[in-house]
Amino acid sequence: MNYPLAVMVEMLLIWLVAPLAFILICYGLGLSISLITQRLMNSAVLVSAGFLMIVIIGSVMAGSDSSAHFAPWVVGLLGIGSLILTALTRRPLIKLDRQAGIAGLITYVAFSLPVVAYGKPGWGGWVQLDDNSSWYAIADRLVNVGHNVPSPILTTYDRVIEIYMSGNGFNYGGVENGLYSYPLGAYVPLGVMSKISGINVAWLFQPLLSLCAAMAAGLFVVILRNRVSNNYFLVGISSFSVMASLMYSYVMWGGIKEIVILVPLALLALTLIRAIDPGSRKDLYIYSAIAVLGFVYIGGKASVGLIGPIIVVAILLKVWAINRRWFKYLIASGVVVVAGIALYLRTGNSLEKLLVPEIRDNGNLYGPLNLLQAWGIWPAKDFRLIPSVLPLTYAAIFISMAFALFGLYSSIRRRQWAIPSLFFSCGAVVIYSNIWAGVWLTGKALAVASPIFLLTASIGAYELWNRAYRRRSEMQGLQRIPLVYSSLAVVVIFGVLLSDSMIYRNTWLSPYPQIRELEEIGKKFAGQGPTLMTEYSPYGARYFLRDLQTEGASEVRVHTIEMRDGAQLPKGAAADIDLFPSNSVDYFNLLVLRKSGNASRPPLNYSLAWTGKTYEVWKKNDTKLAIISTFPLGNNFTAGVTPSCDLVAKYLSTRKPGEKIFTVERAPNLMIDFSVGDLPPKWLPITAPNGGVQRTGPGAFSREFSVDGAGDYNFWMAGAYPGRIRIQIDGVDVFKGNSIFEGNPSLTNPLTKMRLSSGRHILTLIYDTPWYMPGSAVNYQMGPIYVSLQSAADTKIEQINPTRSSTLCKRNLDWIAIAK
Repeated sequence: MNYPLAVMVEMLLIWLVAPLAFILICYGLGLSISLITQRLMNSAVLVSAGFLMIVIIGSVMAGSDSSAHFAPWVVGLLGIGSLILTALTRRPLIKLDRQAGIAGLITYVAFSLPVVAYGKPGWGGWVQLDDNSSWYAIADRLVNVGHNVPSPILTTYDRVIEIYMSGNGFNYGGVENGLYSYPLGAYVPLGVMSKISGINVAWLFQPLLSLCAAMAAGLFVVILRNRVSNNYFLVGISSFSVMASLMYSYVMWGGIKEIVILVPLALLALTLIRAIDPGSRKDLYIYSAIAVLGFVYIGGKASVGLIGPIIVVAILLKVWAINRRWFKYLIASGVVVVAGIALYLRTGNSLEKLLVPEIRDNGNLYGPLNLLQAWGIWPAKDFRLIPSVLPLTYAAIFISMAFALFGLYSSIRRRQWAIPSLFFSCGAVVIYSNIWAGVWLTGKALAVASPIFLLTASIGAYELWNRAYRRRSEMQGLQRIPLVYSSLAVVVIFGVLLSDSMIYRNTWLSPYPQIRELEEIGKKFAGQGPTLMTEYSPYGARYFLRDLQTEGASEVRVHTIEMRDGAQLPKGAAADIDLFPSNSVDYFNLLVLRKSGNASRPPLNYSLAWTGKTYEVWKKNDTKLAIISTFPLGNNFTAGVTPSCDLVAKYLSTRKPGEKIFTVERAPNLMIDFSVGDLPPKWLPITAPNGGVQRTGPGAFSREFSVDGAGDYNFWMAGAYPGRIRIQIDGVDVFKGNSIFEGNPSLTNPLTKMRLSSGRHILTLIYDTPWYMPGSAVNYQMGPIYVSLQSAADTKIEQINPTRSSTLCKRNLDWIAIAK
């Protein structure tokens, strides 16, 4: 890895220093409870409780704009202060759970691996789920301004905040005045972590998700400790269960609530079930209450669906211990109530969606997920797709289900109710969601359930094997039974790890060069907006450029941004600036545009203010000229053409005396078409809208091209190259790179700049997909390559004497404009 030292230091800060400091604060907050109760508590419980205290305190303080910005410092000082005070005065209360720590560390590494192996700051789920761009904006706002809506609503950022914060924060999915409200507690820790560390929330997003997975693994260790005597198995089962493929997929997809809500779920089951045991510690109810409050702030009313079954199990167990006669009455009453609720729901009512709200939109899912995905095995490139080896997948899942049944049986027989309560809670929510809540929320329910179901299966497999192994000397003729159980367990383990490895190789990683430039632009031009982006860049418009008062033409927007044909750009699309008329553009003081050899120059009343490798910033200049009309000649694939004399004459015929003519000449743009010629096996040509290829696996090919004159040519490639790419010109390596993910096939990224002599040349592209490289198996369009002597930043505006206007039809032009 030949990355600059600054990037390596940044990676250490993001993935090691900041998370470690955050865990210490969480642990310190948890210790504050131990200081009050004067009771020793497991460190994994304290860290998770401290994490949820950050959610609760931060959410409460975010309710006021006068207190919101103090929240990070309040929880930080309280956490560190409690840690120091405990170390000085009550040191026996500090006792670390080594097995929980090791399980947490293994899980943290497993969930961090795709982004860390990328070698640069970033996150997973790029262009697959753009919601995390909203999460960054929300997290930043909660700890700086609080839970309030900007006024007036002028930008993409304003509109996003209005959508999520306009209503009751606990009314998950409710609609008020046509706007969705949303519970926001899951984003408070992200904002706190960023504010304390000074690191942008975008870079800390993936570490936070990995930390939540680690906390869940630590809690699983505590839950299983009385069941698994071997520490290696204890750590392995706890870490392995969190890595259920659907949960792993959601995290690598950019989902946050699914992994965050696993922490209060495990904490509640652990502490509440233990609290109702005769002679148990009553301080456990404090941790249960923290888990319930954390649930409410993270999941809103939807959390009732997960909390309810656990509390019901705890009540039933308590009543059973006190009076078994009452227990029978309670069971009978419960059956009647459940039947009544089910009947009520079937009539079309919804109890105001008390358990789980209804969202009928599929969101970014292609359709309903298979309910069997809850068992943690789904070896597909994308969890929304069907595995290519479906029969073997089902076989592994059914083995896991059999283990889970025994795990439930043995847990109930031992009267260890934490796992059954978790299993019944998640199972109930999955069933309810599948019937009433819609595809999107059912997917979330399945993701949350998957580690719990896999945990139940794992403990079942372990106890079957352990029981058979201990009794093997008594089982005459059946001494190989432990080996059979081991073999079946290996099938499940292999299924989960294979599924996760496929997700690892198909994770869409955020392109660091683009994001770093957006971050730089956001700082350099803050307050100089309003700003327009003509590509689909939710991370730019919603977050990084929020202080530039940015709107995305194909994003959540406030103003009508029409193109020349009168239509508006659909979501996810990108368009050249030439395709927008002046009356759509003039409102904006800044234009943040992708830099490319085939990108047009903005109108004459804008001048270049900044240029990077990926973006250019254009700022409205002080010209006194008023643009009367523009004749655009560029489009999404070429910056200019040579217009016909008839078209030029027709356009200029509208010019009135005294009006001036301006134009921009462009060097010809050469496209190296990938779709024409020999291709590697399984690579498919894409002729429209441009000459790219749909590649599957590694391969190489060559293309011949010619340039008219010698010069320093820029090479740009459209589409994505998630694997490792090497470009040769006339047999000489000119570019080596990897891991560029581009979600729009018409947009380009820079490759290299080199001097070419006039005449014929041969370009050779060599593409590889190493098994160890994250995201390298992503299958997406690549190419073509554009070759140009200039970008828009290199052009100059030229005023044309009306007497020489006939020469315009002999030149390659970007646009012609009439101004006064």
